[in-house]
Amino acid sequence: MERGARHIVLVGRNGIVPEDGQATLTAMRAAGARVEILAADAPSRADPGGDA
Repeated sequence: MERGARHIVLVGRNGIVPEDGQATLTAMRAAGARVEILAADAPSRADPGGDA
């Protein structure tokens, strides 16, 4: 984070960081980044219009 972003927002459908991403999230925070994890109603790539 020395020369990069200090405030990061990660957005996904459920707002949960997968188990394999926890180490990266921890490292980013340890390096001084403020990381927010948010849930949003995002359409899938198969349905970019979001029509269900």
